[in-house]
Amino acid sequence: AVVDSSVAERALASAISAYERGEFASAIRQLNPLTTDGSLDSAQQQRALKILAFSQCSSNARTACRQSFERALRTDPTFELAAAERGHPLWQPEFDRAKKAVLGR
Repeated sequence: AVVDSSVAERALASAISAYERGEFASAIRQLNPLTTDGSLDSAQQQRALKILAFSQCSSNARTACRQSFERALRTDPTFELAAAERGHPLWQPEFDRAKKAVLGR
């Protein structure tokens, strides 16, 4: 059976738009199921996890944010923030904690 990835891709795009509009609760609600959606490739799942973490940190859900980063790092130990995303006062500390927890560095 061919899984229709376009549905999940549209859902991901919609969730990212919600995040970009500052609608963090909506983004979190949409992103949660996408982080384990088998019709998305691993890069898309990682993107969903990253935006989920950003949304959680932006909503002051710091523990959830760190846990999303930890999931991303467990899935892909090379997971990194893009240059423009680094040093952010909300999520950089959580990303660093997640990295230490998962990778020991």
